[in-house]
Amino acid sequence: IFTIKNLFLLFLIQHQSNYFEKLKSSLSQKFFNYYINSPYQYFVNENPSSITRTLSSEIQGIYGYINSLTVFLREIFAVVSIIILLSFVNSIAVFLLSIFFFISTSIYLFFVKPKLRKASKNNQSLSAKNIKMINETFNSFKDIKISENENQIIEAYKENINSYEKNLKLIYIVEKLPKIILEVLSIILI
Repeated sequence: IFTIKNLFLLFLIQHQSNYFEKLKSSLSQKFFNYYINSPYQYFVNENPSSITRTLSSEIQGIYGYINSLTVFLREIFAVVSIIILLSFVNSIAVFLLSIFFFISTSIYLFFVKPKLRKASKNNQSLSAKNIKMINETFNSFKDIKISENENQIIEAYKENINSYEKNLKLIYIVEKLPKIILEVLSIILI
């Protein structure tokens, strides 16, 4: 059963990666086509870093959201399957799992989710700030060299990128924890 599960998971991962590759490529092309075919006045009024962010970071954000949603749905399917199988074998285990899921869902909704939302919004802000800094740096490269402000720019960029990556790390860890907890609990109960 374990081998069949892993083969199915490998098949699913392959199809998901193909889907996401096509989705990200298609979205990037659509946004790029929209911008390139926009009137000149649009570019005069629009912030270039906003366009750059949309074409790079926001597409990745959409991918992350959809990927997380599919992982969530896949895990829900797995949990429901386990509960159904366990209900035939051990109804006490199903009852204990139901209590555990209720408590863990409550903890997630009231404590974890607000922190993740805050970290995600912070990352959007940091990403925009980073893109803006890159654009401004290279648009005023000559002035930076003349005034010898390279170290200030480097430190500001380093601080911003470290904060951004620290938030991404938090989101990544929290995203992976439920599966680990569920697997450990399943092994303990079985």
